[in-house]
Amino acid sequence: MEVVRLANALGAEVRDLDLSQPLSESAVRELRAHWLEHLVLRFRDQSLTPEAFIAFSRRFGELERHDGYAPELRHPAHPELLQVTATEVAGRRV
Repeated sequence: MEVVRLANALGAEVRDLDLSQPLSESAVRELRAHWLEHLVLRFRDQSLTPEAFIAFSRRFGELERHDGYAPELRHPAHPELLQVTATEVAGRRV
């Protein structure tokens, strides 16, 4: 795993890590340390099912449900996930 700082204030990109594969506890500890240092981690080109993404994310803490968001922004089967998309809500493109 390689971690590259993206900006001075916050953010880093994690490279050479396939999140679809099981992670060791030491890898999770290392990721947590980078997350605490950089506040935002970016993982490019990952292919995860919603269930795998939720399982990975739970290793860092309790997840929030997004029941208050517009239905078209929520994942239909997983209230922990929001879908990133461009859509029209109440006459506005969001």
